[in-house]
Amino acid sequence: MDDVLQRMLAVEKEADARVRQAETEAQQIEEQARREAADSVRQFRVETARLVDELIAQRIAEAEEKKRQALSAAAAALAQDLPACEKAIAERVPQAAQALAFPTAGE
Repeated sequence: MDDVLQRMLAVEKEADARVRQAETEAQQIEEQARREAADSVRQFRVETARLVDELIAQRIAEAEEKKRQALSAAAAALAQDLPACEKAIAERVPQAAQALAFPTAGE
């Protein structure tokens, strides 16, 4: 009977040891999973920041190109209007000079 009890105690000790070992392994696996998850989050954040930087740079380049095109179009429109403005000013210069030179002559 002692022999059976001894074997039962040995089996129970072995079972306890295996349970402790399994719990230790489970904790290690959990810690490893947490570290890997934290690393994944860090990598995701780095990649996201890189993509955001690229998107911002792309949008800035697009905005600068639109600005350049708008300025070019405005300059072209002004260049087309310039001869007419110069002609209108030239036509009025004699009258303006006359009015400045002889302010009372027009009264």
